[in-house]
Amino acid sequence: MAIVLDCENPFGTTIRTAAWPAHVSSLSSRPRCKPGEKALAIMRVVPSSSLRRAVVAATVVVAALAGPPGCSSTPLGTGPVADAAYAEAKPVIAALESFKAAKGHYPAKLVELVPAYVPRVPPESGPGTIFNFVPKGSSYQLSFSYEGPGMNNCAYEPGRTWSCRGHY
Repeated sequence: MAIVLDCENPFGTTIRTAAWPAHVSSLSSRPRCKPGEKALAIMRVVPSSSLRRAVVAATVVVAALAGPPGCSSTPLGTGPVADAAYAEAKPVIAALESFKAAKGHYPAKLVELVPAYVPRVPPESGPGTIFNFVPKGSSYQLSFSYEGPGMNNCAYEPGRTWSCRGHY
């Protein structure tokens, strides 16, 4: 038997899974989520043989994704560039909700939030992290794209968590 720990960052991205044998009784030797993360699944018990197969499969996948030596194995939607983009998106998301509460609908463009709801909106073109806002009827999608490592795109919709995709 084994115990598995899944953690989620403040932006809704599952960022790691850790496992340890169930016989490890010392809490100090067990993995923990980092400050600011929340535990999604704790103490999910799985048969040891299944865990071994899962660990072997995960090791093969991670090795394949890591690529040649020198390539990054940073998960999509994590790292300093992604963290900065999540932080930049947070007041925009709050402004979108305030706009909807005041007017009954979301804006057609982010620029409609300036200056009443936010002093500025994130860039929709140019170098660095690029944001994209797409109204979807009574909802919307706010996303950002960035490079490093690989090409990354993270998207948010009201009532859902951030989801990230990309490639190396």
